[in-house]
Amino acid sequence: MLPIRPLLSVMLLTTCGASFAATLAISTCEELQNIESTGLYVLSNDIDCKGVRFHPIGNFLGSLDGQGYSISNLTIEKDPETNAGLFTTLGDAQSVYPAVIQNIVFNSAKVIGADNTNRGLLAGTSYHANISNITVDTLHIATSGDKQRTSSTGGLLGVASNTALTQVHLSDLNIHKNRYAGGLIGTAQSGVSIEKASIKSLESSDFGCDEGKTCSFGGLIGLVTGEANSIPVSIDQAFATGVILTKKNAGGLVGYIEPTANLNISNSYSNVNVDRKCTLYDGCLSKYAGNIIGRAPAGSGVIQLQYVYSAGGIELHGNEGGKAVIGGDGGPAKRASGIESYYIVEDTIAKYAGDNFSVKLHRSDMKDPEIFAAWDENIWEITTSAYPRLKMQ
Repeated sequence: MLPIRPLLSVMLLTTCGASFAATLAISTCEELQNIESTGLYVLSNDIDCKGVRFHPIGNFLGSLDGQGYSISNLTIEKDPETNAGLFTTLGDAQSVYPAVIQNIVFNSAKVIGADNTNRGLLAGTSYHANISNITVDTLHIATSGDKQRTSSTGGLLGVASNTALTQVHLSDLNIHKNRYAGGLIGTAQSGVSIEKASIKSLESSDFGCDEGKTCSFGGLIGLVTGEANSIPVSIDQAFATGVILTKKNAGGLVGYIEPTANLNISNSYSNVNVDRKCTLYDGCLSKYAGNIIGRAPAGSGVIQLQYVYSAGGIELHGNEGGKAVIGGDGGPAKRASGIESYYIVEDTIAKYAGDNFSVKLHRSDMKDPEIFAAWDENIWEITTSAYPRLKMQ
């Protein structure tokens, strides 16, 4: 075991009574493997984990600051009983102090977990964390088994609650064989917020869903859960691009939202093509698709869309259930409201229905600044030569 070099030898005591150990520098993959659950850590240089079989570190309650350095060739494969990720879990739901992960670049990472565990590049489950300034270039994430069971998989987190993600950007992401899967989070629970996030070149290579189970895949989040009157899951200034090939409920940003869950999406867009390869002859129950949300059954939960558009297409292969913005069975009309939300009708394959909370546009309209006059110019870049873009891109 290689020693970890201390940078500071002092003990800090906050006015709230929480003590923090010395800040420790991480310079190798072996040192990264050996960090403890409650420390304060920084990367002191770029780290290459090529040839190292990395084991999830365990529950992490401390802080890891990459200081802009990179971790390359991280490969995580775990046994059947433990969540898979850099950490198994982040934070403590009972603590006022979140785990902190920030300022790290990941290059060419791979996460393989058992079929009954949650998995994500950072953690299988996040109970309470602040995650910011994370960049991922090329990530493959999958289950090692043949069944989806109850597992959730996200590009960064399998399951998350009371967790904030800010300035997180993933590109060239492949997610394979999972029950609930999303580009950022597999299952998002109450208290999750996503701000200034992007998923570029997403590819789902999953064609299965266990018989009799509901499954879902979304460009950002696979499944949104929550009790009545719970804090909404929120998405602001985010987008996803790529292709989702699946038999599941599938959406460009969110796959499925439970009847009692609340969701707010603002200043965001999807350019994900949803190819739901499920026919009536397959006997699969998950037959809904939408360019923003795959399915939203009727319930007490509220869905709010503000300044949102979809530019992707939906291919249903014979089944019904495709909708312009939110797929479903009547629930969206009862739960959703929209302000300045749009979808495109040209060059799409499915003949999906419209709704009462979004406006139909042709592709030529998307380059008309007058249509988007109410959109915040501090957030959006509106020109006559391209579709609206987020300035954070």
